[in-house]
Amino acid sequence: MKYRRSAGLLLGLILLALSAPSSLAHETPSLTPSSTPSSTPSSSPSSSAAPLSDQEQYKHAMEHFRINSAEFKRISRAFTAAVNRANNIYETAMRAAKSDKARTLIMDQRDDSIEIAINIRDAAIEEMGGAPVEPVKPVKPSAAIPAKKTKTNSPSPTPSP
Repeated sequence: MKYRRSAGLLLGLILLALSAPSSLAHETPSLTPSSTPSSTPSSSPSSSAAPLSDQEQYKHAMEHFRINSAEFKRISRAFTAAVNRANNIYETAMRAAKSDKARTLIMDQRDDSIEIAINIRDAAIEEMGGAPVEPVKPVKPSAAIPAKKTKTNSPSPTPSP
């Protein structure tokens, strides 16, 4: 009787822990000129179609990196919490388990709940577009740096006697 009640309680707690809302990634806006709002309808087409400079692209990429990093951290915290809950339930149920069959069932339920948590985490990261990667800062264009003058190794005429 106790085994059946603890197994039911364990299953109910695992299902409750895994029914936490799944994470959804934000939609990244595209960099097309049509998506940029214009202040007046008669604005020049060349100003709205101008490509972003390297620095502007970097700033835009860093903004999305920060958003994606925060989302990735939230997904990781939710995954860690789900695994910790499954382990806590496992430890509690193992203390109450009397037979080997009950222990095996409890271990299988913990493994299943952790596998479900892994699948949910992987799906959320995939929906996000993968783990965030920090963009590379653009190199400043250097003005023509004068080359260092060096000695030439051309033979110099020697005076004749």
